[in-house]
Amino acid sequence: VKFPNQQDVRNAGELEWQYAKMAVAAGVEMSEFQLIQTSVGNFFATRRFDRTANGGRLHFASAAGLLEVDFRIPGNEYRTLFRLTDALTRDYSAKKELFRRTTLNVLAHNRDDHLKNFGFLMDCNGTWRLAPFYDFTYSTGPNGWQTLSVAGEGRNPGPNDLLRLANEVNLSLKDAQEIIAQVASACDAVDA
Repeated sequence: VKFPNQQDVRNAGELEWQYAKMAVAAGVEMSEFQLIQTSVGNFFATRRFDRTANGGRLHFASAAGLLEVDFRIPGNEYRTLFRLTDALTRDYSAKKELFRRTTLNVLAHNRDDHLKNFGFLMDCNGTWRLAPFYDFTYSTGPNGWQTLSVAGEGRNPGPNDLLRLANEVNLSLKDAQEIIAQVASACDAVDA
């Protein structure tokens, strides 16, 4: 259960719940979640993704931890995160999932997309995969900038920057365009 901090808006739990529903509509992998409504407020809750059905644990590492970088300092690029994902997973579908999350962060105005908010799980065989998407909500970011820049654009990234990023990380144009369209549709549905 996520409780608000001093910087959060009054309805932070409900906002994050709405954003989680948007992520699912956009086709992003999320852990099970719900909104807990109480007399003192509404709170966002999600199932832990680092546990197995039989009570075991999966090894989790954030991108910031794996890259040994301070996530609080803006200036990192999504390109770096794609390289890490390629190196760990060697899986084109993981690249597509990461591009979907990148697009969602950009189009839904989650500018708090630092490297600690992306993670990886390793199973008992040593196989890495992207952890489910987490900590996704509206955020203005540091001084209004996207924390992770998109193909060099941090102030106001958009679809053209996403397409340039897709090209830089060897994601097919067709896949990138389909993902952008699906994510934009999910964002529009929530805005309506």
